[in-house]
This record gives sequence, C-alpha cells and structure tokens, in this order.
Amino acid sequence: MLGRGVVNKHKAYAFHRPSALWIAQIIVDQVFSVSQILLFSLIVYFATNLFRSAGAFFIFFLMILSGNVSLYVRLLGCGAESRPPPAGLIASTG
Repeated sequence: MLGRGVVNKHKAYAFHRPSALWIAQIIVDQVFSVSQILLFSLIVYFATNLFRSAGAFFIFFLMILSGNVSLYVRLLGCGAESRPPPAGLIASTG
C-alpha cells in the first residue's frame, strides 16, 4: 500500500478519482494474465496431445480464461467492503 498517499493527494487536488486508478489496475492485470494464460494453454494443450484443431484449442483457452476472470471477480468481491443495508430496506419482523 505504498501508493495510497499519492492516491489521497490526487483525490485532495481533484486530479482524478481513486476508482479510476483501481479500474485501470484491473484492466492492466487482465492483459498480463491473458498473455500468461495463452502461454500456459499452448504448453499444456500440446504437451497432453489433445485434439489438434484451432477450434478445440480456443475453446480450451476460453474455458481457462473464463475461469480466471470469474475467480478474479470473486476475489475482488470478497475483498470489497460490505456495508449494511439502509434502514428503510430492512424488512420489519413484527
């Protein structure tokens, strides 16, 4: 969390919102993970001698990629701050 002071200073000066920094970080992380998953998929797919066709390989690649994206989003959801619902939305029990 070394960059937090810089983010708070930019927020105080109204340069940009901190959420823009976090969204940009997610996009950059996904670009790097796609390249790593492509390399992993190439090695595993051809090392295990699966059916050699472009369509089968890209389905294999997309399944691994979708699993990565869903787990990444789930991890972000677990780390997100949860807030209690507003009092007007809580159902009365009486």
